[in-house]
Amino acid sequence: MSKGPNDIDQMLPSGEMLRSFMEQTQVTKRDLKNTLRSRGIFTYQGEKRDSIPLLISTILSPREFDELRAAQIVKIPTPKIDMQSMPWDSDSNLADSIPKDFDLKKVLDLEFSNLKINGTPTLTPVDGDPDKLKLDFNVEREDSSKSWANSKEVFPTSIEVSRNKEDGEVKLVVTHTANEAKDLAEIASTNIVEHFKKIGHVKEDNTPEFIAFNRFSHGKRIAYLLALSLNTPSELLAFDDVVELEFTPDKSQDLPSEMAWMETGLESLHLSGHSLHNSQFIAQDKFHPFVNIYRLDATFNFAIREVTGQCLVSFHFPAYTKSRDDEAELAINIKKITYDEPPKGMTKTVTKEEMLKDLDIQKSKQFKLYSDVAAIEKPEETEED
Repeated sequence: MSKGPNDIDQMLPSGEMLRSFMEQTQVTKRDLKNTLRSRGIFTYQGEKRDSIPLLISTILSPREFDELRAAQIVKIPTPKIDMQSMPWDSDSNLADSIPKDFDLKKVLDLEFSNLKINGTPTLTPVDGDPDKLKLDFNVEREDSSKSWANSKEVFPTSIEVSRNKEDGEVKLVVTHTANEAKDLAEIASTNIVEHFKKIGHVKEDNTPEFIAFNRFSHGKRIAYLLALSLNTPSELLAFDDVVELEFTPDKSQDLPSEMAWMETGLESLHLSGHSLHNSQFIAQDKFHPFVNIYRLDATFNFAIREVTGQCLVSFHFPAYTKSRDDEAELAINIKKITYDEPPKGMTKTVTKEEMLKDLDIQKSKQFKLYSDVAAIEKPEETEED
């Protein structure tokens, strides 16, 4: 989210400063056109190249500047959630296990960086629960290559650490809106995990769970994606339809006769439509060993705290799409949300966060059922006689 200078309320830009402010994409040509019209000035086309020179030469009044600032369309970044879990080897709660002197700024060491952490964030119990802690912080990025009006951006970020006594696991959930914030949160998460290992609450050889493309055979990857969509046990989401699929035929094997047309020239297949879970490639098990699926988009009906509507969710291995990376990590994105009625007291950001947390829980549970270690095991090399 773009952030103006700290003293923007006490300044009235002119000249090149005013130009760079009006050239921002958040300030629309309609906003500038309306400002001129309020003065009784009308331009033929109303493009920015016509409006900006006029406004620079006549200068904005304080009221006009405030109105343009208020009219800016600020795009709120879509929150993304990354979850990792590992066995907890202790009877101690999390509040007693977190380092007492944990200092996020010292852990990140951003002295020579264009990033900084605002305030003094601390890990605090959620609703007084000693086994559920949360660290909320804002990452501020300053980009001197941009104009004064949008040189700073702020990215809300959080790390939530929770312990489940029943399954004996601890989970770390990172919520972020930018890659820079994700990277910093991962550094902080690693520091927390290393501390747990140091005090013996997590075993040294335990590593965070990583849901990679090559952790599944072709058939189990299809079953896994269907378990997250068609057969989801979620209490928030009810499956509606599979509307997009992307896969490659596995040409390292002899394809069945029904797929023979894919042998030559076809690298990948993108299907878009309705009821694609009923297509022969998904519905018939005999095709699964030959279908290398890496994306499935599905629609759901949702109900969250009496707020209902529909959403489009993408289950995707992005790095596999770009470079056929077998170690590509699964990403889950909420691509669209529509409400049955305008919600009161719940923004789309909050709705997405609730959905993503639920989907991440299901992602981990289903992974334990469908991951196939044998899918990534390489055959032992034998010495030739």
